[in-house]
Amino acid sequence: MLRVWGKLIKKNQIKQNYIAVNNDSKLPLGERLHLCLDEICMELDLQRPIWLEQNRQDIRSFGRTNFRQDHFIEPISYDALEIEILEMDDAKE
Repeated sequence: MLRVWGKLIKKNQIKQNYIAVNNDSKLPLGERLHLCLDEICMELDLQRPIWLEQNRQDIRSFGRTNFRQDHFIEPISYDALEIEILEMDDAKE
């Protein structure tokens, strides 16, 4: 099971949040993470951010990453979208 917490942050406060769950252990971890990000964006009514190499490194090192205005094509009304892995099975990336 993969559980990912998505948080919209504005002025250092969580304005909205959603926890996405993916139970499909047959998929690679990276694909499951992207599916959770898609679900978070849909539930919070957000455009999908651009996933950069730095985001991948942050997820691997810290289990979380931030998406700021530079990660979006259109202007956003919040400071950042942060995603954090809450629970992860033993699947390898």
